[in-house]
Amino acid sequence: MKKKLITLGCPGQRIRVIPSSVDLNLWKPIGPSPSTDTIRFILAARLTPCKGVTFAIRALQKIRDLGIDAHLSIAGDGPLRHELAGLVDDLCLTPHVSFTGWVDQSMLKALFEEHHILLLPSIVSEDGDEESQGLVLQEAQAMGLKVIGSDIGGIREGLLEGKTGFTCKSADVEDLASKMQRLIEMKDDWPEMGIAARQFVSDHYSLEKQTDNLIKNYRNTLTTHSLAQ
Repeated sequence: MKKKLITLGCPGQRIRVIPSSVDLNLWKPIGPSPSTDTIRFILAARLTPCKGVTFAIRALQKIRDLGIDAHLSIAGDGPLRHELAGLVDDLCLTPHVSFTGWVDQSMLKALFEEHHILLLPSIVSEDGDEESQGLVLQEAQAMGLKVIGSDIGGIREGLLEGKTGFTCKSADVEDLASKMQRLIEMKDDWPEMGIAARQFVSDHYSLEKQTDNLIKNYRNTLTTHSLAQ
């Protein structure tokens, strides 16, 4: 977003980046991954084209074609709900994909506790819109989930590559499936990755730190530029 503002003519030295924050007291670690032989993926987003949900569904099919027992939960609602359900049916994935409908924070937290990996396969929309941050990535990591997100917008900055998850090429089913398979193969590293994910969010996205950051920027601005100027 900063880069886009600069291209529009805003002086870079006058921009301060303050990400959306996460209340760590709300999004608490879930401890060990859910004990199940099924690898449980979750995607939490409004069901619109820019969220790339179709790519997640098709990537799940490829994972299952490898003989991996995997399930995808899609949390959220939107105009593509019926189209996506039709795609799931066409691919014979109905037993392996569930739609929860709209969920609030408490419901999403409960869902995170039942899953291993969050997917955010967003794409750039036809009008050029893309994820500025993808806050759900940080919420999931705060609870210790591993994450996979597209390499667009602020998603790239919202995870630690290879340490808390992976980025994949946007709108690329093959690459998304490859990263899903790779993360599954790293199952022995999941406990360490969950700890690293929580620490990453604590270091860079905690509500307390970002509130302090915001206040400091206001104070610096008031000190540097008087109201008279």
